[in-house]
Amino acid sequence: MGAMVESNSSKIDIFLWIIVLAMLATSGIEYYYLASQPLVVRVGLGLLCFLGAGFVAFRTGLGKKAWHTWQEAWQETLRIVWPTKQETIQTTLAVFVMVLVMGLFLWSTDALLLKLIAWLTAH
Repeated sequence: MGAMVESNSSKIDIFLWIIVLAMLATSGIEYYYLASQPLVVRVGLGLLCFLGAGFVAFRTGLGKKAWHTWQEAWQETLRIVWPTKQETIQTTLAVFVMVLVMGLFLWSTDALLLKLIAWLTAH
């Protein structure tokens, strides 16, 4: 009995995905087909088709899984502990100092090697 329900569900999903593809194709085709209409009308109809396709897509099994994953991801973002202003300033200063120190180190190493090569090639 469970396989029969899954089979019907997958057939419905396939039908819904065909509708989604048709709506997406319609949103693109209508934009060019209605070229004589004002831009706001063409964009509005295209947006309606696009939103309708999204609505239908979220009614499929895959769409429901995607929506569930999106909700879980959103819940995770609510648990993020953002750094304080003080922590951000301290970290930025630490990075700036390290970049400055490494820049000076690499510049001095380059200058030293340049002088060494000049001395070796001069003799």
